[in-house]
Amino acid sequence: MSRQVLGLDVGGTAIRWATATMDGLVVDEGLFPLSQKNHISTQSGQDQFAISLGKLAIELESKALPIAVLAGITGLRAHAPTQLFLRQSLSQCFSAPIESVRVCNDLVLGALDAWEPGQGHLVYAGTGSVAAHVDASMRLHRVGGLGHLLDDAGGGYWIAKEAFRLIWRQEDEAPGRWSGSPMACRLFEAIGGATWKHTLDAVYDTSRGSLGQLAVHVAATADQDAMAMDILRAAGAELARLAGVLTHRLGPAPVVLAGGASHLHPEIFRVFKEQIGQATPCSHRRLEPHRRAALWAVRPDFRNIPLFAAEGEVPATAL
Repeated sequence: MSRQVLGLDVGGTAIRWATATMDGLVVDEGLFPLSQKNHISTQSGQDQFAISLGKLAIELESKALPIAVLAGITGLRAHAPTQLFLRQSLSQCFSAPIESVRVCNDLVLGALDAWEPGQGHLVYAGTGSVAAHVDASMRLHRVGGLGHLLDDAGGGYWIAKEAFRLIWRQEDEAPGRWSGSPMACRLFEAIGGATWKHTLDAVYDTSRGSLGQLAVHVAATADQDAMAMDILRAAGAELARLAGVLTHRLGPAPVVLAGGASHLHPEIFRVFKEQIGQATPCSHRRLEPHRRAALWAVRPDFRNIPLFAAEGEVPATAL
């Protein structure tokens, strides 16, 4: 069996993996669901994560024996015991030397998937929103990523929250007005009813990710509902703001917009591009960080990949 490298993109509910040869050719990839939501910050979460890694290792045993592993992990913080645990678990499960195992926050992996270090900016809109740049010295700089309670404007959670906020403001002014809004009708159908209790349960008694998934209904009705379209245009403008702030801090560079929320409707990217301006090259892409992780794992400089953010910055949580 040939010795290969392994790239992992560890999300909240699944691990995307890819293997590559030492000459930089991706040879296999797949999706491995986690048995329960990834909470690596807790002891029980770490125990479950180790079990999941063991199962994944068994699944991949006939495919590859990695000599190096690079894993981008959502929620990873600058906490030395957690980092050590993750590196030890990956080393043990995949029989790779621990000195050849590297972990980083998934934002780092996304930024490296979008650009070579120092070459461009990334704006990512998933459930939350964040902008990132890995500079030529392999330092990650980020803008946004403050979480749904503080900001995350332009992400899926924000889009869904804005929709409910506007719907219920209109209901305060004219009860029953929701029935004339395609967006409200579709959202209320999705949450099981049009009462205030149904909205309370959907917004306050559910996960951030579950609420963010309702943004798809806003996008689906935008061509028939001016209120929905206004929300998506506002999302595009908010995401463009992140790119503008990063450009102000680090200088002009090409920009990639990525993430599931950014692909909900073409109007989001249209406004994003318009707000950024014609002078800045801009593209809209779907990232594949698990493949990029595998390709980085064969590079001699892969051990220089930063854990998450430049010294003194707050770790990002948006992806």
